[in-house]
Amino acid sequence: MFQYFESLKRSRYILEMLVLRDTFSKYKKSILGVAWSMITPISMVAVIGLVYSIVFGIPLITFLPYLFSGLTPWFFINGAIDSGTSSYIIAEGYITQTKIDTEIFPLRMVLGAFINYIFMSIAYFIIYALIKPDAFNVNMLLYIPGSIIIFVFCWGVSNIVSLINLYIRDYAHLQSILLQVLFYVTPVIYLPEVMDKRGFAGIYKFNPLYYMTDIVRQSMLGSMEIKVFMWVIASIIALFVFLISIYFTRKIGRNIVYRF
Repeated sequence: MFQYFESLKRSRYILEMLVLRDTFSKYKKSILGVAWSMITPISMVAVIGLVYSIVFGIPLITFLPYLFSGLTPWFFINGAIDSGTSSYIIAEGYITQTKIDTEIFPLRMVLGAFINYIFMSIAYFIIYALIKPDAFNVNMLLYIPGSIIIFVFCWGVSNIVSLINLYIRDYAHLQSILLQVLFYVTPVIYLPEVMDKRGFAGIYKFNPLYYMTDIVRQSMLGSMEIKVFMWVIASIIALFVFLISIYFTRKIGRNIVYRF
């Protein structure tokens, strides 16, 4: 594991350059620039919130923060994993023509998705301050450790799926379908009670993404009830996935050059 972080340390300046370049190129020649990272989720939340508040019969002012706080970590998870899948393929030129430490490439994608996550979180807190200014409390500070846990989880998953996609190129398409399925079986746009009442609680309780999104959601909502067991489970899952990913990343190493 120490060798893994040593590799990241060696190539940290290249990693920084790549992440900054990706961010600036994404919004190059755009009038609003990074503001789109806030405008896009706000628009989506407004539309989805209006529709689902009518479907579920929940007041929009109550449902909107719940929806926004769930979509924020979900978009990060989806973006980090989806882009991480092709992280080595996109970096083929760097890998085959230089001796750059390959460990930085999945992390590059996760950091890019994390920047969008930060902007989306800012948009959320601005909207929440306008809707429920009295709801802000000290428990919202748990957003920071919650974000760290979900970041470690996404980092680990991205390491793994980037390797899988090198060996099985059809995996990226399969993963897209899988993420769509997980979106609907994870209580992101609906309350967990909806599944409980129909006897399908096991569907989301055995879903690791439920724990990742929930610890961030509850902290963003400033929930007065701190569910310690949710934090413990999420931390264990994130750490386990990350350690497994380091093992396989180090084991394969620069042999990935032969997969292109």
